[in-house]
Amino acid sequence: MHQLYTSLGINTNDVIDAASTKWNFMELTPGMVGGHCISIDPYYLMHKSAMSGFSPTIMSAARKVNDCMHEWVLSDFLDFININEIDLKSKKITILGYTFKENCSDTRNTKVKDLILAMLKNGFQLNLWDPMILEQDHLALNNIGVETFKKEPVKIDIAIVCVYHNEINSFLKNYDGILYDYRYKIYSKH
Repeated sequence: MHQLYTSLGINTNDVIDAASTKWNFMELTPGMVGGHCISIDPYYLMHKSAMSGFSPTIMSAARKVNDCMHEWVLSDFLDFININEIDLKSKKITILGYTFKENCSDTRNTKVKDLILAMLKNGFQLNLWDPMILEQDHLALNNIGVETFKKEPVKIDIAIVCVYHNEINSFLKNYDGILYDYRYKIYSKH
């Protein structure tokens, strides 16, 4: 739905806030769903369903949307760059957050990696800061050409918020540079 609301110029969070006034509303927010449970386990159920002759179309469609979310984020980011006439040749992009969810160090099946690989394929210069990731994650990212910060970065040309760790939230309170946030549709160009 986030992609639909974005295409209509509607803030997804306004829709969530309005819907949350209903007594039985369950709040789900947009994002690149990773980890093991939600991003992997449905495939086991879909496989078992296919073996029994049933096709769970809603589950299959949901997985397709989530599996391609990084492509939508990249496209939306490029729209942001073009609208604001930002010259990417002279700027490095810093990804904020890499784990599959907030305030944990687990990077299993993180969809942020898909976004990073797509951006590298498009020739972007990337940095990454995630205060939660472990040394092996720093090494793996460095090996694919992404410089990582182990401490809060001092200078960022363009920030893309992917995971809202507490430390990243604190950092963003004082950040006044170019910011792209696909989840909350916050764009700022200072």
